[in-house]
Amino acid sequence: MRPRPPFFLIPLVIAAANWIGFQEVGAKETPVPDWVAKVPKPVAGSFPLPDSRPLRYTAGWAGVVAGKISIDFSKEPDQQTLHATGGTLGGARLLFPLDADFTAHCDPVTLAPREATIIENYRDEKRTTRQVFSPEKMTRKRSSEPANKDDGKTKIVHLPNVLDLQSSILFLRSQPLKEGDQIEFLTYATGSPYLAKVTVLPKEEVTVPAGTFSAHKLHLDLTGIDKKLALKPYRRARNITAWLSDDAERRFLRFSGDLLIGKVFVELDR
Repeated sequence: MRPRPPFFLIPLVIAAANWIGFQEVGAKETPVPDWVAKVPKPVAGSFPLPDSRPLRYTAGWAGVVAGKISIDFSKEPDQQTLHATGGTLGGARLLFPLDADFTAHCDPVTLAPREATIIENYRDEKRTTRQVFSPEKMTRKRSSEPANKDDGKTKIVHLPNVLDLQSSILFLRSQPLKEGDQIEFLTYATGSPYLAKVTVLPKEEVTVPAGTFSAHKLHLDLTGIDKKLALKPYRRARNITAWLSDDAERRFLRFSGDLLIGKVFVELDR
């Protein structure tokens, strides 16, 4: 099993998570546990969607630049789209060569995810993953070049109202973000579902390559979800913090966290 890279695809990908098994199509469906009903259904706030200006980020760990990320949002009358590309650089590329492409579509009003496609190009493998979301479940199908034994298998996560990466970002930035607010939601990044709990901390000034900004500071706690839909501690990432600009754009300015490989960061270049 290939280890996941530190989140060089896009900000807020909490990687270094190994793939966990989900139910095959046709298998007996696991009953949705009681704890799921206690998670509020995500409701989009009133803050407007981002404009179409491209965003460029630098990613790295231990203070060393290790990757670049480009993010573009676009909106059509019936669909909101995020397209991101990224890859490792320098010494990180020698150790872990990766070029990745991520495209996600969601409802522009409710922010409910529709589908996402992730393409990962490694030194010896190309992996394509397609995720399809409905109000009751998420379906994932993956293929690899060269092919492996898991090619073409469809797996299902039977959880309601799960957000994908784009929807998680848009949902968070749409909220009032008042100090002390706590926001809970279910999210599925590139390979695993999580229960996410975000706490809004006092605003502070933050400096990144793009400039100095007044920012909303958010602390993120993740709880893992196993194949039986039971909650389990998630210890691969700690001290996860994000900063959003306190202005009309609410851009993600900085993201940092302590992973197994060390302290990882993503910062806005422009």
